[in-house]
Amino acid sequence: MKKNKLRSQSGGSVVEFAIMLPFLVLLIFGMIEFGLLFYDQQVITNASREAARAAIAGACSERLSAGQIGQIVNNYCQYTDSSGTTVNRLITLNGPNNLPATNVKPASIGCGSGVNFGDDLTVTVSYNYNFLAPSILGFGATKTITAKTVMKMESNEN
Repeated sequence: MKKNKLRSQSGGSVVEFAIMLPFLVLLIFGMIEFGLLFYDQQVITNASREAARAAIAGACSERLSAGQIGQIVNNYCQYTDSSGTTVNRLITLNGPNNLPATNVKPASIGCGSGVNFGDDLTVTVSYNYNFLAPSILGFGATKTITAKTVMKMESNEN
C-alpha cells in the first residue's frame, strides 16, 4: 500500500516548484531592483548634503553660485578612478545614465544678494531612475527620486 502512495506522488515536487518559480524570480528581481533604487537615493542624498555644506561655509566673497553647487553634485555622482576612467556612482542598468538635476534656492547667495547669516539654503537634487524590469514588477519605466537638503548660512563676513 505504501509503494502505491509514493508512486502516485512522484513528480509532485516538480509541479510545486514550477508553480513557485515565477514568484521566486519576482521576489529576487524585486530585491535587486529596490536595492539599486535605495542605493541611488542614498547617493543623491549625500550629493545634496555635500553641495549644501560647501555652499554655506565661508565668507560671502567665497560663496558659490548655483552652477558651482550643481557641479559639486555632479562631481559627487561621478568620480575618476586610479586608471583615469570616469565612473558614475548612480547605477542605471536600463536606459541612459544621466546626471541628476540640481535646484538651489535662493539662486544667488553671494555678496549683496540679501542672503545673511542664519538664512536657509535649499539644495534639491532629482534623478530619473530607470527600472531594470518595469513590466515584470508592474512599475513604469522610470521613477523620479528626489533628495532635499536645507542648511543655514554660516557666515556673513567678507
